Amino acid sequence: MREADDPLRWIQIKGFGLLVDDHPPKKITEPIETREKTRKASRSRDMLLGLEERVVNLKDSLGDVKKTLEEVERRIVELDLKKSNSRKWCWSLLVPI
Repeated sequence: MREADDPLRWIQIKGFGLLVDDHPPKKITEPIETREKTRKASRSRDMLLGLEERVVNLKDSLGDVKKTLEEVERRIVELDLKKSNSRKWCWSLLVPI
């Protein structure tokens, strides 16, 4: 039997004679797994916050694009009207009524 597996050795080392445990502790992996899960959750939360920020920026940009598009369309209509008026004016000069 190895020294670490000896229950009495375990009592002496870990409990200084006060801990009455005749079995050495099993390998505990939960804290490491929990830390990993916490890290993953933290990274996921950070990524989600970053994506939310980008979505807000994208929505703002989309609103600006819509306003610009409306302005461009309005000006196209104005230019079409001016073009039509210019044609009428030119024809009126070329062809006497």
